[in-house]
Amino acid sequence: MACSNVIRNLCRLKTMDLSTDETKLKKCLSCLDLTLMGVSGMVGVTLYVLTGVVAKEIAGPSMVLSLVFGCLAAMLAALCYAELGSIFTKTGSAYLFTYSIIGEFPAFLVGWSVLLEYILSTAVVASGWSGYLNSLTNHKISNFIVEVLMGGETWNSSFVTEVPDIVGGLVTLLILLVVGIGTGLSSTVNNVLLMLNIGIVAFISVGGLIFADGNNWTERGFFPFGFGGTMSGAAILFIGYVGFDIIAVSSEEAIDSHKSVPRAIIGSLVIVAIIYTVVAVSLTLAVPFYEIDITAVLSTPFVKHNLIWAKYVVDIGALCSMGACLVPSAYAMPRITYAMGVDGLLFKLFTTVHPTTQTPLVGTLCIGAFATFLVVFFDLSTLSNVLSIGTLVAFNMVAVCVMFLRYQKTSLTRHILQHNTMTSSQDGDADDEDNDEKTTRFLDNHDNDQPVTGGVLKPRFQFLTTMNSYPPCIVPSVCIVTSTCLTVLLVAICVVFMDDIKAGEWWVILLVIVLTVSTLLTFIPITLHEQVNIGSPFKTPLVPFIPMLSILINTMFIMQLSTATWIRFAIWIAIGTAIYLLYGYHHSVENLAVKELTVSKGQYTVLNNTVTDDVTDYVMKPSLVMPQPPRRKKEGFSK
Repeated sequence: MACSNVIRNLCRLKTMDLSTDETKLKKCLSCLDLTLMGVSGMVGVTLYVLTGVVAKEIAGPSMVLSLVFGCLAAMLAALCYAELGSIFTKTGSAYLFTYSIIGEFPAFLVGWSVLLEYILSTAVVASGWSGYLNSLTNHKISNFIVEVLMGGETWNSSFVTEVPDIVGGLVTLLILLVVGIGTGLSSTVNNVLLMLNIGIVAFISVGGLIFADGNNWTERGFFPFGFGGTMSGAAILFIGYVGFDIIAVSSEEAIDSHKSVPRAIIGSLVIVAIIYTVVAVSLTLAVPFYEIDITAVLSTPFVKHNLIWAKYVVDIGALCSMGACLVPSAYAMPRITYAMGVDGLLFKLFTTVHPTTQTPLVGTLCIGAFATFLVVFFDLSTLSNVLSIGTLVAFNMVAVCVMFLRYQKTSLTRHILQHNTMTSSQDGDADDEDNDEKTTRFLDNHDNDQPVTGGVLKPRFQFLTTMNSYPPCIVPSVCIVTSTCLTVLLVAICVVFMDDIKAGEWWVILLVIVLTVSTLLTFIPITLHEQVNIGSPFKTPLVPFIPMLSILINTMFIMQLSTATWIRFAIWIAIGTAIYLLYGYHHSVENLAVKELTVSKGQYTVLNNTVTDDVTDYVMKPSLVMPQPPRRKKEGFSK
């Protein structure tokens, strides 16, 4: 019994308040601010470094298609984020989605993984920024540190860098100071740096097209490394599109998060795809791919044509771009710890919001200090090896959340439907008194409302008596979990035993066939069921196909990571699990709410997410209230 209680508590769900009004954080981000923040999070090291590596060594001119394929893969995840981001208006992103739909412990692991991603992203970009500046000064900065501060000797250790990156640490602290002062200042600094970056990208693109020569695409062919090289390039360049999740993290500080978050997610991804593609076309047409200088990728065309002054313009652009990348990742770090701290899963000090700046200043300093430590004492290659795994894990979990939300008729979906109905009635009706009457009637007369439909077999498949004999939502829920696990296992087998597959080993081929058939047989029943219609502002198209395809692609990328990456990630997860079991499990707000449950008339919330058609599952709890939408005052004119 005790063991079953522990397992049930590990999967307890977050009580959701969908109101956008109650928050300690400052709501000041417009849709444009969110879009530019997303663009800043994506346009950076990938543009100025990885494009050259992929073009010269992996894909050749077909890198243009690699960028397109990478964008399409990222768009699958972005569509899932857009739907959930239009519903959940609090900070937390994938952590919040998982906590509300799947359970507490999986949500903690997702939040802990995403936190690692933001910390490493901040550290990697800061280290890259200082390294770029050091190369521009002919290594005078590192030489000064070695000769003056280290007495002419470097550190000879396999655990730390040879020369401490003091400049990178100072840059990290400066950005953290900007982020800590206020969201408005962070957004302004980010927008200024991004505008400078886009201006220089336009300069690079126009300059490259001036020097364009079609022979550079035909001399050795558009696919000099074959189509396989193009797809390998897509897997690498995919990392350049994963910064859009920062937008979902910022939703609590958005002015109109229901509309602006999905628009910003999709818009930023489209803008970045255009920027990457235009630059890739310009670069590969202006210079043969085998002549690209990997240490100065985008300045190669100008150096080749003896325009040395233009090289410095590009270098300034690279510094601005990396600086712009620092702001979103440094901004997102304390927001994740703030969300987890508010829920009681991390230490309470992370929830401290400065009364003047209205930012989680303590969390910014604490997590920022750890990121600064990594920048100063660890080299770029060590940090970058673990960079993408946390985000890819979060992408998979978000895709699963979308499918669960569509095929589970739960108290959460009723809660969302109720909120969306009241919001739409207030936005769409001209008469304020009618709005007030509708809102009151919806809250007081739940039994007259139409039930949330979904989770049952479609009418034309009612003859499938075996599936039809189970309660609603059971079959699609089981199939979602099973098909997801089988997809991950299938990809893992294909990657690990690829050499055996190529050699024609019968047992591996048979195993792959069995897993493929099993995956399809567990996926098809999902599509035979009705989806829950909760009236969300944005809906992911072609569910469950797009979420499952996203899981497939993300898992393929995850399985390409090195063993060292998996070991470091496992250590990070082990540390997080220990923190959760020793602190978060006992201090969880949901755990304390159950122990201190009291009943207060008129205060409704979702306490659990069990499958239900009955309104009695809306349990009253005064500490976590779903507030009624505010009534609008009548204006002094008639419409």
